[in-house]
Amino acid sequence: MLELLLIPAFSVLNRIRGGGFGAYNLPGHPRFYVTAVVGLLCWPLYGWLTAAYIAVSYLAWSILPWGSWYGLGRFDHPDESMFEKVVTRISFNDDHVAFTIRNFLGLLPAAVLIHPFMLMLAPIQTLLYELSWIKQPKTPITAAELLTGGMWGWIVVTLVG
Repeated sequence: MLELLLIPAFSVLNRIRGGGFGAYNLPGHPRFYVTAVVGLLCWPLYGWLTAAYIAVSYLAWSILPWGSWYGLGRFDHPDESMFEKVVTRISFNDDHVAFTIRNFLGLLPAAVLIHPFMLMLAPIQTLLYELSWIKQPKTPITAAELLTGGMWGWIVVTLVG
């Protein structure tokens, strides 16, 4: 029952990872702090090895370039990295497809270390971002990061717990 608290915890932590709640005032990128907290929260519930797998998977997913894809066609694509150029090209310049591919690639370690179903988060995340753009047009990224984090928590609780 206690593990259900991971769902709102992951939700808030994912928003912090994205720079919310003043996280960009921390030295370095917030993803590194959040990864450590993810591991520490999961440790008493799942043991240190599984907690490490979850934390490493979260970091791998969060560390790939995000490009402007999270705008799902609403942003320009300035100064893309080589990774972003390749993904944009293979997605035929469709940000929905590119964002899903990016997240799919970022979730490959989670599919190996946690459960193959983790890959389902890629299209779900794209859907959550699109819904956030439609329903929360003034703060879509905040809403999408909270929802995506909650989905991470729910999937971890469901698949690991």
